[in-house]
Amino acid sequence: MGSPRALVVMAGLVVGAVAIPAEERLCGSERWAVKTATDGTQLHEGAPPEVRTVAQLSALEAPRYREARPREGEELNVVAVVGYLRAVKLEEDGDLHALISDAPDGLTMVVEIPDPGCAARSPYKDRMAAARAATAKLVGAVFGRKFRTLTTPPRVRVVGAIFFDKLHGQTGMAGNGVELHPVLDLTPAPEGSGG
Repeated sequence: MGSPRALVVMAGLVVGAVAIPAEERLCGSERWAVKTATDGTQLHEGAPPEVRTVAQLSALEAPRYREARPREGEELNVVAVVGYLRAVKLEEDGDLHALISDAPDGLTMVVEIPDPGCAARSPYKDRMAAARAATAKLVGAVFGRKFRTLTTPPRVRVVGAIFFDKLHGQTGMAGNGVELHPVLDLTPAPEGSGG
């Protein structure tokens, strides 16, 4: 019989609070300290955060991807995006990976909420945990390794740090690789509400 993690992967589902037990956790590696805000960098977060659209973020010029590049430039900024939550899945590294768009059927970008257990040293780990719980409450706490497309995408307000991932053919990824990673807050945004 395989390990408990292998059984979770075989079943394709994680149910509940979307946390993976420590003994089964497989945290990421590529720019991981930057993605989880455990690199010691102070993020620039306004109160309230600046509101940007998926289209605006997708139009930013991406820096050249380097594994060792620290968080700098636009990546220091925490912004809010109000849009539609289109699909969710659980990554092997424990990140809750979602797609958002400005319109229910528009251009998408990736937003990721790290497993707080993989970001234990992050000053934002409690916010990541709350964002994961809010996502589970909003869309149902069942996440698999394949995208679950939401037939009626809920309108949400997502707050997170700008991050430029390397272009590697991910489904729904913005053309410049921009993401919100880590996501620090995710809340419902009723139609007609602003940022």
